[in-house]
Amino acid sequence: SRESLQRLCFCGLIANGIEHETNPLFIDAAENAPQIANILRGIQGIFRQFHAVLRQEKISLKSISLTSVLDKIKTMMQNRIDVTIEIEPFSDVSINGDELLLLRVLTIILKNADKHGDATHIRIVVAEDENGIILRIIDNGKGMPDHICKEAFQLFKSYATDHGGKQVGLPVSKKLIELCQGNIEIEKSDEHGTIVMLRLQKGHKNGEKTNFDC
Repeated sequence: SRESLQRLCFCGLIANGIEHETNPLFIDAAENAPQIANILRGIQGIFRQFHAVLRQEKISLKSISLTSVLDKIKTMMQNRIDVTIEIEPFSDVSINGDELLLLRVLTIILKNADKHGDATHIRIVVAEDENGIILRIIDNGKGMPDHICKEAFQLFKSYATDHGGKQVGLPVSKKLIELCQGNIEIEKSDEHGTIVMLRLQKGHKNGEKTNFDC
């Protein structure tokens, strides 16, 4: 069935992510020892994807600290790209979601900006409106052509890049953010950079959990 084919395709994309995450472990391992913890955290997030996509069970969403998640992604990416977080005037922001899935989505977006967009700086700007929490991930890279932007989240699309390999992570990001009852879109992409927008649910009070069918 098409549903089974889609599931297999997601598995292929996730497996590609495992390859990218583990490559540094085998290249100058001693030199890269300080990065191993971050790499393993990324792999943990990838395996969380497998459970989310394959098991097709209910995802238990709970109120988590977005501020904490953003601090973790900044630490994970500190040896790759400069990341600035703009979350004022909030001292902390809670969202309804799954921490490992959200970390994986952010990792995919930031690594795409670094590897495929040649970005050197990323701003993550947090805002709030009556419908939820908005994250704008703004990079200073070279942007994406219009035809790629229009099809970036389509499951069966992938594009060769200047650095070798294929840019395949955005369809996975879309699936994972939907599991967190959010959405993702490319708000703008041109020669001055790309803006990816995530919309997430506000966190429930008192850590209330919500079950959501995959």
